[in-house]
Amino acid sequence: VVIGYVESQLRETDGARVDPKKMQLSLTGFLEANTPPFMRDLWALLVSAQENEHGIPTKFLEKKKEELREKREEQERIAASLQAKREEVERAMAAEAAKLRREKEDA
Repeated sequence: VVIGYVESQLRETDGARVDPKKMQLSLTGFLEANTPPFMRDLWALLVSAQENEHGIPTKFLEKKKEELREKREEQERIAASLQAKREEVERAMAAEAAKLRREKEDA
């Protein structure tokens, strides 16, 4: 409900600027004591989005970059683990093959 209300407040400007004070007063009934921090964060995100050429707040872009970096690191850890396991299996198979050759030669 609050998200829809905030969106409507941001869109209902008819070309005029959004009045943050009026918006904060309107949201106080919903958010009570959390309204000032909410408005501060909202305004910071709106300013950041306005300054970004893609219209996306820098904070969101940085968060997404961090998520992608963490995902890539996790994939690299998994790949390294799989490679180590593969090498371990190959060594075990080579050792077993050598053992079978020795047994065959001894027989």
